[in-house]
Amino acid sequence: NQSTRLNDCDPNAKFHIIPEGEKLSNLDKRWPQLENTREYALTKQPFWQNEYKKHGTCCKNPYNQA
Repeated sequence: NQSTRLNDCDPNAKFHIIPEGEKLSNLDKRWPQLENTREYALTKQPFWQNEYKKHGTCCKNPYNQA
């Protein structure tokens, strides 16, 4: 049984800032970015960006960032 690590599958992938709206509000409620002020976190989205680039890119073929 071979295990697969879901890390850094596409280091060149681009993260697209999630615009204001219902999706951003729902994501912030369910997965808050606690390392920064709320205003900075929602504007720059550093935590989500890091998580997408590190793990999310590993399943970007069947799914896009959205």
